[in-house]
Amino acid sequence: MMCLKVIMNRLNRGKSCWQIVGTFTGKTHFMIYCAMYRSQVHIFRQVIAAVDPKAFVIIGEGRQALGEGFMPWEKNLRNSV
Repeated sequence: MMCLKVIMNRLNRGKSCWQIVGTFTGKTHFMIYCAMYRSQVHIFRQVIAAVDPKAFVIIGEGRQALGEGFMPWEKNLRNSV
């Protein structure tokens, strides 16, 4: 899956991947879940369009991202108490 390599190499983002079955077609596909900074979305869209023009992509806005590469858990826990 070329998309996975490109996301890692061009955007330096980790991702999760699930094997899924489309209920309309019954075909097996892979769903990739990836959190990134807003500034990376434009590059992501260009890369995916070039690598897999038939890809189905949903871009949503998350409220908060915690963990490696984003806000550390420790800092968030101190601010919420």
